[in-house]
Amino acid sequence: MRKQYHFWPAERGFDAWDVDRLIVLSRNLPVERVPLDSIREIDTKYWFDGSTEIATVRKIVEHVRVINEVDLSYPITSATTAG
Repeated sequence: MRKQYHFWPAERGFDAWDVDRLIVLSRNLPVERVPLDSIREIDTKYWFDGSTEIATVRKIVEHVRVINEVDLSYPITSATTAG
């Protein structure tokens, strides 16, 4: 898998998480099913904000390709639970 980071808007720029590190830190966390509607970030607009990249269809398709290649044996976690 290519090296990935997750960026989230913060007061001064962006917070960034190393996805590989999150996988290691979350390895022993319990798996919990949650409805998509309970994830408030799903309706936020932040992709490409503050970036020099333009949100083209090609870029979105590229991102969806990465999503489709995800290893589902790893849970999705937030930075607060990952430590």
